[in-house]
Amino acid sequence: MTAPDLAAPVGGWRVWRLGADDDGPVLESPLAAATWPARAALTAVCHRGCGDAPAWGCGCGLYALDHPHRLATDMLWRTGILGCTALWGRVVEHEEGWRGEHSYPLVLFLLSPDEVLRRVAGGSLAVASARRAVIGAARARRMTGLGETLVGALQRRYGVPVHVLPASSPAAFAEREVGALAGRVRDESVLGLPARRLGDRVATARLDRVVDRLLEGLRPDLPPLPA
Repeated sequence: MTAPDLAAPVGGWRVWRLGADDDGPVLESPLAAATWPARAALTAVCHRGCGDAPAWGCGCGLYALDHPHRLATDMLWRTGILGCTALWGRVVEHEEGWRGEHSYPLVLFLLSPDEVLRRVAGGSLAVASARRAVIGAARARRMTGLGETLVGALQRRYGVPVHVLPASSPAAFAEREVGALAGRVRDESVLGLPARRLGDRVATARLDRVVDRLLEGLRPDLPPLPA
């Protein structure tokens, strides 16, 4: 049995960690040696020898979950980068999400951009390079604040919206009202993708609205959302 080929993408949630190449910050898998290239899809490779990834009976492929509350809170805190990604090509469906052949981020959320940089800057030469690249960009544009500049750098590189999450948000995704808003973000990020790629401002505004609503729902200082 082979995985079905999907012409239209599915959307799912996943986390990334911060890495770098010669041009600045990049998104990396926290569990495998995989880097998402800017403005191009990442294609899965099976290191166990499967001819086509993802394959039935193997764990290969690029992962995404149907809901962010399925991500372990400690994983989200360690990586600091959450987002919706598109999966297409060969896709294997699981109870809680999918494994896909191709992947590209659609919308990104940073728990705290400054903390993402501070926390991982000493972890590897690549991430230290990302920190230097972000600082250099800030100086060139006369900007202050590493966090503000990291958001801008990721937006420019990947061509997708990047937002900052409230610090207390990881556990809040399990709440019913917030979970429903997260589902709307996932659905809109993938359903409106063809129109956004053509420059449709209405489709872009729709995604912005559902993201803003999610961010409002995650803020602990606001009243509870209506049921």
